[in-house]
Amino acid sequence: MSHPLTSVFHMASGAGTRTSTTPSSPGGDDWLLCAKSAMSVVSSSLTEAPFGLALELIEDFRGELSALEALLIAQRKQAGFSETSTETIIKRSGKVSKGEARKRTKRSNAIEKNPGIANKMTKGEISTEQVDLLADASAKTGGDAAADDELIEQIAGANPDQGKAIVRDYVDNHNSHENRDSRYARQRRRRKAYKGRSVNGLSSLVIEGDDESIDAALKAIRKNADGMYREDGGRDVANAQHERTHDQRMFDAAINKLVGGADNASAAGSSGPAKPAPPGNRPGERPTMVFRSDISGLTNDPEELAAWKAELIGTGLVPSTLASYYRCISDVAVQLVDADGIILKHGRSKRRVTPEQWIGLVVRDRGCVDCGAHHTMCEAHHLIPWTAPAKGETNIDNMVLMCVDCHHRLHEANFTLEFDPYLKKWLKRPATWAETPGSGPPRRPKKRSTKPETRAASTSRSAKAQRALANW
Repeated sequence: MSHPLTSVFHMASGAGTRTSTTPSSPGGDDWLLCAKSAMSVVSSSLTEAPFGLALELIEDFRGELSALEALLIAQRKQAGFSETSTETIIKRSGKVSKGEARKRTKRSNAIEKNPGIANKMTKGEISTEQVDLLADASAKTGGDAAADDELIEQIAGANPDQGKAIVRDYVDNHNSHENRDSRYARQRRRRKAYKGRSVNGLSSLVIEGDDESIDAALKAIRKNADGMYREDGGRDVANAQHERTHDQRMFDAAINKLVGGADNASAAGSSGPAKPAPPGNRPGERPTMVFRSDISGLTNDPEELAAWKAELIGTGLVPSTLASYYRCISDVAVQLVDADGIILKHGRSKRRVTPEQWIGLVVRDRGCVDCGAHHTMCEAHHLIPWTAPAKGETNIDNMVLMCVDCHHRLHEANFTLEFDPYLKKWLKRPATWAETPGSGPPRRPKKRSTKPETRAASTSRSAKAQRALANW
């Protein structure tokens, strides 16, 4: 494809490459000014181009820039620089994540094995996403995938989703039994599940692990979703008339497998699938629903009572459309707080946190104030320890949630936490003498008898020892 904008871009870029000066010499910024001028010309021209053509050109430019970046990274590697130092430079702008920096470095490794891939990127014959698939396969096959022209053509002719299956089959057929066993062991070591958030703002549950376990779970979810499809009408009803889409059924089936409840899985109405069943605060417990207000909010007006914040422990504020549902399946707690959010104070009368204080800590801190771990993994930490000379009290304003690991590390380093109102976060600092935990009350040594041992007792004990030795 030929377009005036492409010519302008290459002409300006070429002028920049012909500049022989360096940034440290007089006039050394000519290359930078030329590159910026080229981008300005391209940007202003693209805004006036037809929408479809502008998108096509943008994709071409993106491929060219990605190919150029990969070539520069490959040249740096050939010059003897490590991949770690290159990734550090890529992340230096603060706009690139660690995973993205690693992906770009891996992309350059594939292009180093086969520079022809960069030419295909520049010509628009293969996209950056497809190159990343090749780079991933190349890393798993010792560089063979990047040099396999047949594989490159297959990926270039397929969309990225199809390319994933092509790469998976290639890697499986290429690796030996030992490599597959090693990959399985590596996947098992790195298996994990965590909560995330997708680009469209939805919460996500990400489960990563070995292929066999993930495929078995996906098979079970699909089987459950297929049953929901038949309950929704199956082929007898047009897909547009189904109350749930395929993706919604897959979600409902996955939640059903995780939290159980056949009624929850199949019930659907005009407003969508049934409400989720949240987990309890502790294993085997019902979830706890907290209705929270400050003292100034006390009222008998039903409309004002409805404005109280309803919060599910461990999840957060609940939409009003779900509050009535959660009331039916949860334990309910009403929490009155003052302007500072202080719920209960026990002073020195109690050392351990009470159940009411625990609920207040979870509502306030959500989880570990240091690493963000879930509240079910946390303990109540006294900011001024109970055994310290300052005699810390069991008040909610003297306690925070900390996971077991962070809690132990904090005490081992003899640090304490202090809330920064400007940064809105807890910061660590060395504990003062008054904040250092004491060793606790000294243990009384066991009293030993000072009476002289009688000869008969000594003889009896010696005889027992001889009999035990003989039996042994």
